[in-house]
Amino acid sequence: MEKDFHTEICSNCHPFFTGKQKLIDTSGRVDKFRAKMVKAKEIAEKKAAEKATKKSSRKVVVKKASKKK
Repeated sequence: MEKDFHTEICSNCHPFFTGKQKLIDTSGRVDKFRAKMVKAKEIAEKKAAEKATKKSSRKVVVKKASKKK
């Protein structure tokens, strides 16, 4: 290498050397994922509540055994 060259990466500011990593969410993927998980949780809770309601509202029919003489 005979010519000098310039790089924008140095040990003073690069995350590999500093241990401080920046997470860039440019398209909102993290927010979309979190919203999707919240909605899925709400739906699951709603279904569980409906299932519990159905179980408690069922009537139990008991037939009496007829006695033969």
